[in-house]
Amino acid sequence: MNLKGLVEDTSWLFDFGFPIRRFDAPGDPSRSPNWDLGEEYRLPGLNRLCSVSREFSAKMAWGAQGAFLQIEYPIIVAQGALFEFSSILQLYIDTRSSPGIHRASANCHCLDFRCIQPYSNRFESRPMRAELLQIARAKASPKPMPPGSAVGWCSADERSIHIHAFVGMEALTGCDPFEFPEWGVMFVVIDSQYRRYSLARMTQAVPMDDPSLWCRARLINQDTGAGP
Repeated sequence: MNLKGLVEDTSWLFDFGFPIRRFDAPGDPSRSPNWDLGEEYRLPGLNRLCSVSREFSAKMAWGAQGAFLQIEYPIIVAQGALFEFSSILQLYIDTRSSPGIHRASANCHCLDFRCIQPYSNRFESRPMRAELLQIARAKASPKPMPPGSAVGWCSADERSIHIHAFVGMEALTGCDPFEFPEWGVMFVVIDSQYRRYSLARMTQAVPMDDPSLWCRARLINQDTGAGP
């Protein structure tokens, strides 16, 4: 049997890395979802390499204000069921990318976003509560997150659920894009039907407590394509 047959999930055969571009939102990005990331911020469809793949799209950016993430996934509701969008997003960021280090440091964050009001008019944007969670087996934890420094919103249209998440720089321990221009990044979304949508590597095991298995995101400048 070859390695792919043993692993059963092609995504485990790769060390993923990609660029994320700089974005400066108009006004205060923590007050409302008044920002939108263009196509140039779209992340690669690494989920297609998994043996079980669910289609969704994600965009991510960094900037002087913080980190930005947009996710869109299809609405799948059983016939006759009540529509809801009680989504859960967990975003993992290592501000000083740690390839080869298997336990989380103080620079590793797990940010949990949950809809505050799950049942609603689907066309109306609803806030998501943001909380900093402990990472299992972590050697150290990041500093406490200041109130209001991470926020999210969830909305829907006829076909898709839309999530906007913003994490301010003050919530990211050890973040210095100019000295450390690479982040470790991973995320997973769980919808109201308990389906999971993840950046990569979710078929056999959940690698969220091991930052060496997160993807590596190189922070680049939008105009020059070079580092910060």
